Amino acid sequence: MKLSDSDLPLKKHLQHWWKERITPFDKKWTIGCCIVWIASLVCWLLYGSSNNELLRHLKQNGFSETAGFSNEFVQSIRMFSIVEIGWYLLFFLLSLGGLTAILSGFFSGNRSRWAVGLLALILVCDLVRADTHWILSYNYRQKYASNSVVEILRDKPYERRVTALKQEPNLYILYRSEWLQHLFQYYNISSSDYTQMPRWHSLDLAFASAFSPDDPKQYHLRGKFWQLTSTRYILGVRGLLDTLNNQLDPTAKRFKVHSPFNFQKKTDGSYDTLIETNGQFALFEFEGALPRTRLFNEWIVETENEATLKKLSAPSFDPLNTLVVNETIDLPQNVTSINKEDEEINGGSAVITNYRPKRVEVETSSSSPSVLLLNDKYSSDWKVQVDGNEQTLLRCNYLMKGVEVGAGTHTVVFEYKPQSYGLPISLVSVIFGILTVVYLGKDHRKTE
Repeated sequence: MKLSDSDLPLKKHLQHWWKERITPFDKKWTIGCCIVWIASLVCWLLYGSSNNELLRHLKQNGFSETAGFSNEFVQSIRMFSIVEIGWYLLFFLLSLGGLTAILSGFFSGNRSRWAVGLLALILVCDLVRADTHWILSYNYRQKYASNSVVEILRDKPYERRVTALKQEPNLYILYRSEWLQHLFQYYNISSSDYTQMPRWHSLDLAFASAFSPDDPKQYHLRGKFWQLTSTRYILGVRGLLDTLNNQLDPTAKRFKVHSPFNFQKKTDGSYDTLIETNGQFALFEFEGALPRTRLFNEWIVETENEATLKKLSAPSFDPLNTLVVNETIDLPQNVTSINKEDEEINGGSAVITNYRPKRVEVETSSSSPSVLLLNDKYSSDWKVQVDGNEQTLLRCNYLMKGVEVGAGTHTVVFEYKPQSYGLPISLVSVIFGILTVVYLGKDHRKTE
């Protein structure tokens, strides 16, 4: 009795498929993958045999003993990289063998379920092995547990930003690694420090450079940076209060201690904060910081970026009273500024009623035409409406958003609406997938 192809052992089935039934495409694909695997194997052997060169490369690129890395640690990096390439070769070979068996028709008929199981097993084993090194388990209740300082900062966090001083390394490391990356994200606390910035935009870089002086005589520019970015709270050592007032705000001296605190280590290794009158650390409050929203009817139109930075950084420029608009506007200018002291007299106010990452709603009231400043970063992908009518989004104070509003009461809505390429890309992907399925579904086998 002659056995059918599906009843033949795998080895004989593959031999018969290769000699009698393989299509040109399947043959080229199989040979190409085998060539890639063999080339990878040769490269792996060469890589593994280059022990001295690899160690020298690691030490020259930051993993030397002078940088605090032992020779055993560098050796472990070398071995880890070699083993990982070995795992790649193994799973490549398993995947190639499984797909070749599927292409040959060995898993046709009742065996089709085994084909799915085989590929799923290879995929799951590879992902589990690869991810095990990088998965760390946390108790999220402990990880994101609030503390007394965070409780202060999370109260209407959209009204101001927070930063920390570098003078106390331990506090600054805790702020950068735990608070800024985790707690602030969890509780939606805004900061003037970037948490993730893979590529700097030219405007961001120029703005940061203009207000990050190296000359001690220019340290007041850091105070101006906090003022312009609505950075009202600063974490630092309590004894630095006089330094902040003398160097960063020498004229008005608007820094004060909001809440002194100490750290207390918990049983799980994390740190809690305790508000104490004799605390070593302090949450400073900078009363000169701009609010997140403000109405101005005194402004300067300046379309040149360098000139804008010079105006903003000038000691005589007060951003609480005057706004720099980086685009031409049509509003008739009034010389009377709407500031905090005369808001009640002029009837000028701007209150955030709803703040979300992609939508901000502001209620304004003013007795004269004004420019509303929303002290969030400008982007052309943001759109703005005043009482439901589309308005032109203005770039103000070099980096921030603004819009013209008339006298009276208005509802202003800023909404993030980027130009989307998702639908065209999805359509192209679907069409490509359909064409691929149609092509692979064709019977390219030779007729007997």
